[in-house]
Amino acid sequence: MEGHGPDLVSLYFRVVHPAFPILHKEVFLEKYARSYREFAPPLLAAVYLSASGYWDYSDTLVSKAKPEMQPLKKLAVDSLQHAMQRAKLSTIQACLLISQHHPNKLGDAFGETDLNMTSQLVQLVHRLGLHLDASDWDIPDWEISLRRRLSWACFMQDKWLAFVQGHPSFISSESWDVSSLTANDFPETEEDETAGSSEVEKGRLVYMNMAGLTEILSDVLIVILSPRAQRLILTEARGLVSLLDRIKPLQIRLKDWFSALPEGLKMDTAASMKLTSVGYLRLAYLSIEAGIHRQITLSSIHGSQHDARLVVICRNAAKERFSNTVDFLKRLYASHLASFWYMSSAKCAALVFYFGRLLSDSAQSTEERNNLEDLLKAYKWALKVNSEVGASFARQSILLIQASEEVSLLESNRLPSMTSPIAADDVLSHDTSPMYQPSTSRGLPPQFPLSSDQTPPAHMSLTGQNPDDVSLTDNWMCNANASMGSWDDESSEGRIYA
Repeated sequence: MEGHGPDLVSLYFRVVHPAFPILHKEVFLEKYARSYREFAPPLLAAVYLSASGYWDYSDTLVSKAKPEMQPLKKLAVDSLQHAMQRAKLSTIQACLLISQHHPNKLGDAFGETDLNMTSQLVQLVHRLGLHLDASDWDIPDWEISLRRRLSWACFMQDKWLAFVQGHPSFISSESWDVSSLTANDFPETEEDETAGSSEVEKGRLVYMNMAGLTEILSDVLIVILSPRAQRLILTEARGLVSLLDRIKPLQIRLKDWFSALPEGLKMDTAASMKLTSVGYLRLAYLSIEAGIHRQITLSSIHGSQHDARLVVICRNAAKERFSNTVDFLKRLYASHLASFWYMSSAKCAALVFYFGRLLSDSAQSTEERNNLEDLLKAYKWALKVNSEVGASFARQSILLIQASEEVSLLESNRLPSMTSPIAADDVLSHDTSPMYQPSTSRGLPPQFPLSSDQTPPAHMSLTGQNPDDVSLTDNWMCNANASMGSWDDESSEGRIYA
């Protein structure tokens, strides 16, 4: 990056940092003004790499040829492995930023690198005490705030990767003792008025609310998606009604979270000529909703003796969630598409697509199937259009969907063994996420591969009432998205950045 470093650093703090505030801007810039050699190589390489995705948003860089980024990423990853031997907070920061880099090649899109890096990241979290609350520690206030932002960044990466890739979370609730983020944890408040910059205040709100949403996701992983929960769901005597009892508190929490979102996080509130990262927060919320309703749909399909009215209620609620996501993709503006998107966004989008495929393949009438097929086509078209105008998450999601559909055809005559929840010869990866489909029915991609004589377990996961007491106007189930349309040395510095 010879000759481009200062411009890339400026670009990073204009575009990336407001949306993903895991550095201390003032400390970083003070050190960089003295010499770039004061930084650990993986962190500096990761900052350059993150900023390079917005090359054309720099008036200085846009007129210059953009160098190949793969050598820079290799340098960042290789130097990170060495830095982990004597880890500092800068090592955590580098790991988080490298993980956020969106791959353009199919081979990089399935997450083995992210999974390995996240497992190492969590080890460093425990080694550096980021799983603990630092409020009473004898360190500067700015470092306490920085540690808290880093703690939640690590928590989010662990939980979202577990969700989209189908592996257990590395961070347990018993070991997690970090207080919630507050506005005081974000020292940068001044907006950069340069065209193409990210909104600082909105970025703070998105980050804080993403942390809160991830706390709900963490419980979804335990209550619905854990191996123990899956086994209990399969064996509960009341079937779908028991599942709805299990899910109801989570769905209510999601509804309350959504209702409490600030006015500034509506989809149509972006400032003129500014980038806004609210899109990734919205997609994350929609993907959890889809995951919950996918579990319900699978249970209603494969269970027996379900109340017919309850099944209709559940399917209508599920179709509403999928339709909401299609509308969301259609309503994205350039200010959303060109902004920062979270590392799991592409897989969240693919996961929702396969939720829609499940609904289509389990349709109860020709008319219903045709309507859902139209929505699926609209979904893929929206991803295609969005990818062509620069949305990296959409481009990656299309690759994942296309590859998974191709493998579904290859595996249609080959069922994996039940000896392991992972198919040893899975063409795509060893992940057990619902994005990948080892089953003979493309619309029923169970989390765990099945033998032909077994009922697919419900993978992800609404009321707990007696079926006779459930109505089509049940508030928390059918109307949880009622407001969806309205969202339109050994000093402190040395410890961190050396």
